[in-house]
Amino acid sequence: MSDKKLPNKTLSRLVSKFLKWYLGNIFILSLERNATKEIKPPYLVIGNHTNFYDGFLVNLFIQEPICFLVSDEYFRKPLLKWLLTIEGSIPKKKFLADFTAIKEALKAKAAGRIIGIFPEGKRNWDGSTEEIIFATAKLIKMLNIPVVRALMKGSYLAFPRWASYKRKGKISFSYDLVLTPEKIQELSIEQIHQDIQKSLSYSEYDFQREIMNIYRGKNLAEKLELYLFLCPHCHQLGSLHSYGDILKCQSCSYEVQYNQYGFFNSRKQLLYFDNPANWNQWQVNYSNDLLKKYYKNRSEEIFIKDKGVCLNKINEHNKMDTEKGCQLVLKGERLALENKSSGNLDFYLTLIKGINVQYNDHLEFYYRNELYQFYFDLPSVSAYKWCKIIQLAQGIIS
Repeated sequence: MSDKKLPNKTLSRLVSKFLKWYLGNIFILSLERNATKEIKPPYLVIGNHTNFYDGFLVNLFIQEPICFLVSDEYFRKPLLKWLLTIEGSIPKKKFLADFTAIKEALKAKAAGRIIGIFPEGKRNWDGSTEEIIFATAKLIKMLNIPVVRALMKGSYLAFPRWASYKRKGKISFSYDLVLTPEKIQELSIEQIHQDIQKSLSYSEYDFQREIMNIYRGKNLAEKLELYLFLCPHCHQLGSLHSYGDILKCQSCSYEVQYNQYGFFNSRKQLLYFDNPANWNQWQVNYSNDLLKKYYKNRSEEIFIKDKGVCLNKINEHNKMDTEKGCQLVLKGERLALENKSSGNLDFYLTLIKGINVQYNDHLEFYYRNELYQFYFDLPSVSAYKWCKIIQLAQGIIS
């Protein structure tokens, strides 16, 4: 393994002590089980992923620095790059095959490292484990080392992906051995995938309904419109705005209050959903139905649009070309970036790959091997809305 991927253990221990103090002051941390004390490296740690700090949180109860496979986007940020380099982390392209990252993971195994990966490929938005990326099972088969499941409970409610602020509340950790090398050799890749999906299956809201832990903080609903983009009362798209602990529709004035348990209250009107996860399930299904009708009619009308859009086009050397003051439009089977000064850019939906949301408010995807990032002048515009609707449209037209 190359020296640049090996951790600086002295710095790593100092950073670990600081993070333990820092994160311990932000959250209330507790350890339920820790099977890693009985396992010698190399081994693989997999975890559910809901909180920005998850990589650091998981490592607090493991003595050696974990070599995480991390989105290459974070290596473009100087401070994060410095922290990740100290730990010997491996950059990886999101949702795309990255053979360089696989080679580095094999080198990490040979060097006796603890390797870490979040098999969902991203932080989930509602605290429920999403579909595991199938390539994770292939990597497990290739590495053939013990696999430890790190399950975090409360991590989502302590810092929801959409939120502006962290909340003081309980996060518990359990580390369990879920696959041995002998078992990995017996299982097919499909069976490994099923085992990993099952072992990481977790719903924060199912857990919270039983426990009802309190998560205290300020402006608890702020930025919730980055996640919830469709009003359940008037069905208006992009009309929701937050302030304090309130989420309100600017079109029909429907509003809910987000409380310290992570649930919704409604003091005035019908409560359609008592939590963001169920609201999101509805808005996704509703959007999918609208898209099916739209494409059934072979419409070339605009389905959605937003103004004040900025674009970063990033080349392989991490250099950016930027355009500002654009309009983003979904029309038919293409995404169009309209710019009065420089002309339009068209992106055909079937050629868009690796689509995801970065930093909660940036839409990102690869198109013809080029990386594009879109962000918005208005902080209330949901990149998640664009990501989800494009994914749904791709599923319908493919």
